Amino acid sequence: MELKAVIFDVFGTTLRIAEGAHPYRKLMRAGIKQGRRPRPEDASILMSGAYGLMEAADLFGIEVSPPELDRLDALLRAEVASIEPYTDAVLCIAALKAAGLKVGICSNLALPYGDAVTRHFPDLDAYGFSFEAGVLKPDRRIYESVLQAMGVGAGATWMVGDSQRCDQLGPEEVGIKGHLLQRAGGELADLMQFGEVALRAVDR
Repeated sequence: MELKAVIFDVFGTTLRIAEGAHPYRKLMRAGIKQGRRPRPEDASILMSGAYGLMEAADLFGIEVSPPELDRLDALLRAEVASIEPYTDAVLCIAALKAAGLKVGICSNLALPYGDAVTRHFPDLDAYGFSFEAGVLKPDRRIYESVLQAMGVGAGATWMVGDSQRCDQLGPEEVGIKGHLLQRAGGELADLMQFGEVALRAVDR
């Protein structure tokens, strides 16, 4: 089937955090000091709903003073402001859109980080954020929501990202062809290489 759309992962694929401050992690550590035991599902819960720092503190029963909340919020704002795109992501997405392909995003992330995606890539065809979808990759529903927003079928869509579980195997369960990006060195080491392969698929 002819390639009509490409879905990109976010962190590690299209965007990177230049100055990581980890405000949510610091919040959870405050909870540990108060006697709250971390749970395996904590991160998934944070990324599956509209939880800013204050909402997360309330959700997990963590007491945070107003000055400390202000400090964490300042760290969060600085971290989000430091997020920048990979150059190859900007070039690849521009080339795919110029070729007439639809382009979407599918990512597991907490609410405040969505602004960085739309700031750097404001004109994509679909944004599949876990905090809006209510489910995380590799749940098939988040991929299906992106396909629906783009108006394309799974068989005409590729996905690329740096997680084999979430960006290759998960999409393939839905019928999307997944591609594993390995920036540290691998068969697919950058998005310009991926873009060339995708454009050849369009030209067939």
